[in-house]
Amino acid sequence: MKKIILFLALTLTTTTATFAQFKKAEQKETTKFTEIGKIQPLGQPVQMECKKTENDIYAFTYRDAAYKTLDQYEHFLIKDVDNAFDSLFNAIVEGFETKPKEPIVLETDNQYIYIQFVQNFGTLVSLGSSDKADGARKSYSATFTKKQIEKLFGKKK
Repeated sequence: MKKIILFLALTLTTTTATFAQFKKAEQKETTKFTEIGKIQPLGQPVQMECKKTENDIYAFTYRDAAYKTLDQYEHFLIKDVDNAFDSLFNAIVEGFETKPKEPIVLETDNQYIYIQFVQNFGTLVSLGSSDKADGARKSYSATFTKKQIEKLFGKKK
């Protein structure tokens, strides 16, 4: 009899404790994004996209090229202070002309942004990022042409 009571007590305590772990969360107001541009080759998932928030923050989301079979997406943010968005675009366009050998590294509040140019049937660019906290983990996008970058930044259609 003691064993049955102990078993029932443990079962009821465990059951009520399991349901007590959850509580309903309040929904916060979501940030609204405006799409600036995206790079999506025919029949493939989105390789990179740029969206703008109401607070003049640009979010770049890209598919990490290190993963061939998984769709692992990374992102970096740019606050448009002192025309940072246009400065990034101009740095990339200038790189197409100068073709630097080393990556261009830009620093934001909490991330590093890498712009890597490669020669492969013309000049191509790859964008990447890493957190300042663990700068060892870098992620890079696929390589893009100048025309694709212009489409991403909404400069030409």
